[in-house]
Amino acid sequence: MEDFALGEPAKNGVPAAVLSFVVAGMFALQGLALFWAGQKDRRSYFIHAGLGIFWTLAAGIAQLPVILASSNYRSGFISVAYVAGMIVIGILLFLASLQALKNNGKTQAGK
Repeated sequence: MEDFALGEPAKNGVPAAVLSFVVAGMFALQGLALFWAGQKDRRSYFIHAGLGIFWTLAAGIAQLPVILASSNYRSGFISVAYVAGMIVIGILLFLASLQALKNNGKTQAGK
């Protein structure tokens, strides 16, 4: 949200409407994956693993170079914490999804 508030997409030549459509699509995909997780469908874990990697790479590639090159990043510590949180949560989502796939495979083999 901070990117939109500061006009970052426009500064990089990306129309805000396009980026908001992509982000909304990612959230919709994650909602679908949550629905499938509730039904114990393995597809959900593949989607969540992909989204975890996507959010981690997107935050890291887009924000880390700016954070490391500047002593004063946007709103300070809270902005850095947002980026760090996105990266950590993305990694955890990826790892949890892999663990779920591994455990699900063991459960399927044990039947």
